[in-house]
Order: sequence, then structure tokens, then C-alpha cells
Amino acid sequence: MITHESLQELIDKQTSNTSLTQRFYTDSSIYRHDLQSVIFNQWLLVDHESRIANPGEYFLFDIDDESIIIIRGDDGEVHAHFNVCAHRGSRICLEEEGTRRHLVCPYHAWSYEKNGQLSSVKFMPESFDCSKISLKPCHVKVHQGLIFLCLSQGS
Repeated sequence: MITHESLQELIDKQTSNTSLTQRFYTDSSIYRHDLQSVIFNQWLLVDHESRIANPGEYFLFDIDDESIIIIRGDDGEVHAHFNVCAHRGSRICLEEEGTRRHLVCPYHAWSYEKNGQLSSVKFMPESFDCSKISLKPCHVKVHQGLIFLCLSQGS
């Protein structure tokens, strides 16, 4: 794994007005560093909201190994959730796009509302409280009809 210091050493060794050395294009740790420090901390344009005009319409946005569900809620708002069930980590949506009344995990059939809130579970005790569990949200904003996501932990 490349450290900030070793990356800085590579940058310092670069000759001015030349292409980057091969390692900048092929090293997976530099790629990961770029994703974490640049790409995941920016607002990314993913589509236009007309793609999900009606409640329940969704599409997936995949970047690296992350998959985000972008779905129109019953409230008319655009919601974004990481495509990972809170129970066993299975992907919830397997198709690239479609329409869903609920987001149902194919593994144990945990069911989530379009806003990400867990609504029903199978094979759990009656005392299980669904209100304490939801899909992990992803930062989403709609501006002039354009949908933007930010995958950072902050906002």
C-alpha cells in the first residue's frame, strides 16, 4: 500500500513536462488512493432525474466496488442507498434498473422502504425492532434535474 510520503516521493521524482511514470497508471494502491482522496470526496454527476420519474423506479450507479441504488421515493424525492443489506451484506438490487414497490434482499428477504427504512423481516423474533435498522444512505442532491452523489463519510 502506498503511503502519502511514498506517493510524494514519486511525484517529486517526476520530470517536468513529461508523462507520468508507469506506476501512476498501473499501481492498484495509487488507484485506491486516488479514489479515496479525490473521487469519493467529490459530488459526482450520475444522471438526470427523468430516468426515475415515478415512485419505485430505480437504477444502480457503480463505481469501483461500490454499488448505489438511486430510487424515486413515494414522497417524490430521490433517495440513494448503498446496495448492501444490513443483515448479511448481500446486494439488494441485482438488475441495473427497474421498478420496485419495496427493496427486498434476495438472501433472507429483508424488505426496505424506498427511503431505506427496514419494513419487514423473516425468521426474526417478534421483539425485533425494524425501526432501528435502515440501508446505509449515500449523499444525494438534485440540482436543476441533475442527480449528484458523494460517497464520502462527511457531507
